[in-house]
Amino acid sequence: MDEQKHIINELGLDKYETKSYGIYFEKKINGSVLNGSFDGKKEEILPLLPHIKKVFGDFSQFDKKAHTLIQNKSPDEDASELVAGDIIFYSNGDFSIGYDAGDSPAGELYLYVKFDSDFTMYAELIYECY
Repeated sequence: MDEQKHIINELGLDKYETKSYGIYFEKKINGSVLNGSFDGKKEEILPLLPHIKKVFGDFSQFDKKAHTLIQNKSPDEDASELVAGDIIFYSNGDFSIGYDAGDSPAGELYLYVKFDSDFTMYAELIYECY
């Protein structure tokens, strides 16, 4: 089995594409589709497959923790309405879960909650506008 098929089968991915600047995929979790990416080369993702598989398997727990952080940082908003739409894996084992928070004066606002390679959540949100 080639590496791409191995990665798709191991992680249960719905779509998978390798580009010169990263790997992109889709994964259905809890009835929603996550758009995912890996910021490294294909050979760098192989050692991280068990780590990524654990993130997918325990996704509900990470999502719940992320919602709690978002709610604590934005007490006037209802974080329970946010649905995870993105997940980014980094070559060092860290990962971020992204939530579309809607329109803002600066553009479409996404909130990212980052976890380290030991699955510990960072204390700050990452805000990105598109």
